[in-house]
Amino acid sequence: MFLGLVSFACLCPFPLWCFPAMPLGAVVPCALTPLETSSATQPCSSLQVHNSQGYQGRAYLDVRFRRPARARFLALRNRYAHSITIKARIASATDEAHANIQETTSMPWNLVSPSLQLMANAHAEDDAQRFHVIDLAEVAINGYDKEDIRRRGMCFFALRIYVEQPSPRWRHVPPRVEAVTCYAGNGASREDVAEHHKLMVVGFKDPLASSTPTASESSAAPSSTSALTDAFVAAGRALAL
Repeated sequence: MFLGLVSFACLCPFPLWCFPAMPLGAVVPCALTPLETSSATQPCSSLQVHNSQGYQGRAYLDVRFRRPARARFLALRNRYAHSITIKARIASATDEAHANIQETTSMPWNLVSPSLQLMANAHAEDDAQRFHVIDLAEVAINGYDKEDIRRRGMCFFALRIYVEQPSPRWRHVPPRVEAVTCYAGNGASREDVAEHHKLMVVGFKDPLASSTPTASESSAAPSSTSALTDAFVAAGRALAL
C-alpha cells in the first residue's frame, strides 16, 4: 500500500482525496518490470512477436511483490494487445506466513488464465486502448478455489502477463499493457475498482491533450499516461536488486 500511494502522491497532479473512496488495503503494493521478450529457438504461433535476434518470442511483464500478496482484481490499460495470458507463482498458506520472497525466483509459473481477449477484433483499433478490470475469480481455470478467491483473493508471489497480438497491422505499435494495478477486493466491486483505476491513470494524462492517441500517434511518441508505469518499472528494478 505504501509503495503504491507514494508513487501516486509524487506524480499525480490531483490530491489523493479526488479518487473514489476504496476500502483500506484495497490497492495491493506491487512493482512492474519492463516489457521483455522471451527467447525462442523454434517456430511459434501467430500470437507471438519478433525479438531483436530474429527469432520469435512472447512479450511479457512481471508484477512483483515484496511479500506473498492476495488480490482478486487486476486492473490495466490496454495498448493494442489482442489478448493476454496470466501466469502466477502461487503461494500456499504456509508460504504466505513464512516465505522469503527472494527464495521464490526459481519457482515454476502456473497458468491462471489463457488468452484472455482484450480486443474484439485484432485488426480494428476501436477498443485497442481501453481500461480493463479482470476478476481472477471469474477467469481462473479449473483447479483453483474460485469461491476462496472471491472471499480472500488469490495468493501469489508474482504475476506474469504475456501480451499477444496476431495482427500484422500493428507491427509499428508494440503491443503492451500499462498501469497494471492489483486490488484485494475487501468489499470493493468491479465498478469501484474500474472507477478508481481509470481516474488514477487518467490523472497522469496531459490535460492539454485533445483526445486518445491513434496508432500512428502512439508510435511517434510515448503516451504521457505511461508515467505511472514508469514509476512502477523503476520500483521493480529496485525490488530486483
